[in-house]
Amino acid sequence: MSPTETPPLPPEIERFRTELEAYYRALPDLIAAGENDRWIIVKGQELSETWDTHRDARQFGLTRFSDGEFLVQRIDIRFRELLARYFESNRIRESA
Repeated sequence: MSPTETPPLPPEIERFRTELEAYYRALPDLIAAGENDRWIIVKGQELSETWDTHRDARQFGLTRFSDGEFLVQRIDIRFRELLARYFESNRIRESA
């Protein structure tokens, strides 16, 4: 793997690569906006409004996206470090 390649995500979440990358990029702004510990729906590159509970966020997702394919993710700064190994080199490439 070259220095600019990202490692594969674990197989069970690889199908959400696009959503996780969008979440990763937006996370600092979400935290700065006071959204920590809330929930967000991500579909492709689109992020929804935030919700107080997983249940409320999931219900919104099911109503909005009839195919049921979306990511429900807690807004937590600790995910920034966890996801960095998968997406940080993408940011470096984009800014080059």
